[in-house]
Amino acid sequence: MRQKSLEEELESRLKQDVLAAFKRAETLKKPDPAELFTDVYAEEPWNIREQRDRTAARIYIGTGMTIILNCV
Repeated sequence: MRQKSLEEELESRLKQDVLAAFKRAETLKKPDPAELFTDVYAEEPWNIREQRDRTAARIYIGTGMTIILNCV
């Protein structure tokens, strides 16, 4: 096989793999946006706490205009 054919075959296979992964991920339950900052650090650093507090009022969920005001 020519090098170009191998590259095209690999690209096609990888594209199929990525699309399959996206399709599967779209079926998974979406995490609660309030958990964005809770599962990374054992102890939350001060700068992350400030970022969480600034971000909390800007997170919109669902199709409505629900705003998370307290992400504790």
